[in-house]
Amino acid sequence: MVMISHKLMSLILIIIGGTFFRRVSSSETCNGICGRLTLPYPFGFSPACPIRFHCSEVDQAAKIGGFSVQNVTENSILVGLPHNCSRKIEDMTPLFASQNFAPTENSFLMDKCMYKTNGCSINQGFLENTLKLQSCGSAGNISCFSLYTNSKFFSMKDLRNSSCSLLFSSIAFGSVGVNAGVALEFERVQLGWWLKGDCKNKPCAENANCTQVDTPDGNAGHRCSCIEGYHGDGYINPCLRLKVRG
Repeated sequence: MVMISHKLMSLILIIIGGTFFRRVSSSETCNGICGRLTLPYPFGFSPACPIRFHCSEVDQAAKIGGFSVQNVTENSILVGLPHNCSRKIEDMTPLFASQNFAPTENSFLMDKCMYKTNGCSINQGFLENTLKLQSCGSAGNISCFSLYTNSKFFSMKDLRNSSCSLLFSSIAFGSVGVNAGVALEFERVQLGWWLKGDCKNKPCAENANCTQVDTPDGNAGHRCSCIEGYHGDGYINPCLRLKVRG
């Protein structure tokens, strides 16, 4: 993982490439192991896993479609989207699945656009130096596409309606704390995820909180997480109290 600091409006953290999975033991019913990689439940590679990825035999990596999953957290999936001079918008379809979505904290770098897109106010020279846009011979044509609506989610329809025919790469936005600025993670898409159903039926394990999740289709969704001071997946395994050694 390469970390570069750059001052743009405020402190910005830029992260390019890299993989940083938590190694947590998989459950007995959901196979979370792909080579030397182990994913926490509810992620995994077998039909019993609520969030199922493809295990690539070539590089022993987790994949959604042809895109590498670089990290999973309690509320997001980070997917690599290396710049590609000829990537068609329809190639993005696997990232807009039934249990994951791209929130509007992402921006997409588009190419071959008929009309000007809604930009994300990032200096073109900065993008050229960061992503080496000149490698495509089209540095002046890359256009930044963001959503400025009440919607919380991107959709494939939004990308198709951008008037662009190619999707060069993406930028995932996130906060690095109060007064610390914004994190820009280039060549990545941050996906939200959920399990189906609401919290009324108490779907989480003992000592875990249930959080309702807004979903693009309006159906009920939830996520589980251990309460403070406890550790576990919060779903099928109980959250156990962390022992503090004196």
